[in-house]
Amino acid sequence: MKRFFISYDLKETDPEPHSDLLGLAEKYKLSNWAPAKDNRLRHLPDTTLTGTFETHEEAYTAWKKLVSATSRKIGIPVKVEKLLIVQSANPFMISSDVDKPKVAPGSKSTALRIIALARGKKT
Repeated sequence: MKRFFISYDLKETDPEPHSDLLGLAEKYKLSNWAPAKDNRLRHLPDTTLTGTFETHEEAYTAWKKLVSATSRKIGIPVKVEKLLIVQSANPFMISSDVDKPKVAPGSKSTALRIIALARGKKT
């Protein structure tokens, strides 16, 4: 299995699709968290996801399914303005000032907690 990075720009719409896209990403084996050299998960730059797949085509299929699911959830088409999918050249370097918070078993997923916090809701 190979690690792929997906960098994208979405057209601004109302409702805004990005938070819903991030909330659904894990279902499609994509995440905005990546392991660093110290084995801690680090936050990727905005509009960047990563996932582990056999081929570029599998990564692209996961992305397309994620965009379709997001469109269904928000009730309007999600328009992708720019898209770049690249296979990682291992080892890769990631620099981030944000570590992934630990989640207690049975609690909300980290992505959902972060989205709620960004919206000003207590989790």
